[in-house]
Amino acid sequence: MVKKKRAVKKGRKERPLGVSILAILNYIGVILFISFGILFFILQNIDLKNYYLTSAEYQQLLQQDPKTAEIALQSIELIGQYSFVFGIFFIVLAIVFFFIGRGLWKGQNWARITEVVFAIIGLFFGILSLISLDLIVIFNLIANGLIAWYLLFNKN
Repeated sequence: MVKKKRAVKKGRKERPLGVSILAILNYIGVILFISFGILFFILQNIDLKNYYLTSAEYQQLLQQDPKTAEIALQSIELIGQYSFVFGIFFIVLAIVFFFIGRGLWKGQNWARITEVVFAIIGLFFGILSLISLDLIVIFNLIANGLIAWYLLFNKN
């Protein structure tokens, strides 16, 4: 039996595997951003401050290091106060990454340029975060560098 080759429309190139992988990673990012957005919307309705103040961990930290306990309490208050804003922020990011992923999937150049810009921004913040020498920061720096390199220098 003779297999027929799939006809490719004139003027249309096949999408490179790397671009397909980046589009799928964007879609995975969409799922994560929506999840975080929903989480922050849920956190808006929970009284984190009272929950934290009554916890044994806080009481122990308060005795051992009152300054750190106060910083932790202020952070929890911030999350509670701005959880709606954080939720909206993550939902907007999900929408942006959805359209970038779709644009990459369809081979649109604007999506490629936007992905390069985000990768360069990630590189910049990764370099700033190298002070911590955290393994995740180093992985993030390498990943953003590879994405920028691939999209800038790949001829496909």
